[in-house]
Amino acid sequence: MSTQRPLDQVRWVANLHTMFGEFPLMERPAAARAAGFREVEYWWPFDGQPRPSHEQIEDLVAAITAAEVRLTAMNLYAGNMANGDRGVISHPDAAEDFRDSVAVAMTIGARLGTRLFNVPYGRRLPDVAEEAQDAAATKALTYAALAAAEIGATVLVEPLSGFPDYPVRTSRAALKVIDRVRAHSPGANIGLLMDQYHLATNGEDVRADLEFVVPYLSHIQVADVPGRGAPGSADGDVRGFVEDLLERGYDGAIALEYVPAGSTEDSLVTWRESFGLL
Repeated sequence: MSTQRPLDQVRWVANLHTMFGEFPLMERPAAARAAGFREVEYWWPFDGQPRPSHEQIEDLVAAITAAEVRLTAMNLYAGNMANGDRGVISHPDAAEDFRDSVAVAMTIGARLGTRLFNVPYGRRLPDVAEEAQDAAATKALTYAALAAAEIGATVLVEPLSGFPDYPVRTSRAALKVIDRVRAHSPGANIGLLMDQYHLATNGEDVRADLEFVVPYLSHIQVADVPGRGAPGSADGDVRGFVEDLLERGYDGAIALEYVPAGSTEDSLVTWRESFGLL
């Protein structure tokens, strides 16, 4: 007999960088709670600064606490996202900035109970040998994963789409990175963030990938394909992917990391209808 969880018992998480854009960033936890979410996630919420001020950190903690939501996951420092950066761990010259950001993130995690920290890898640098970039990434990930272990947290490796020079674009590529870190330091807490949208956009068969990624899974993000809209807005069969995931025993949270085409409120109706949650 299947022990699959019903869809209405999934721990759904709202990504506050892609959703609730009608509100300032620190007002979005309250907006998410008003929309029925009890868990949220952020990208690095400090405007590309590896060393946020005390006031910025306190503003984040206050926003999450006042809204009575859980900050389930957060990205670590990824450089200047607005200028096209998608991580810095493979950039040797950014090692100090990244380590300082890890200290900030683990302090926040200890205070708010955040136990998942996504670590964007970094786009390839044309003037640095790939071997040197991968060595820097392994060292940085190991450092972050050991720091995370001290608070019972896990760091995540995520394949991304949209940038041909981003080296981690498939599930298999991400698992190689994870295995490299585990071989370097068996005590490192590290797992896979499987973003169904990014993988499908890169041409992966995400349902087939479940055959081999489940033992590595620590977190899931979803959006429809193409367009990155709410599940049910396009042809990505997000519900089918989630049902397969649950059938295989996944019991973690699933984050909605989609970009609403109109209001977030209307997009939530589309998602809930597509999953039979109304």
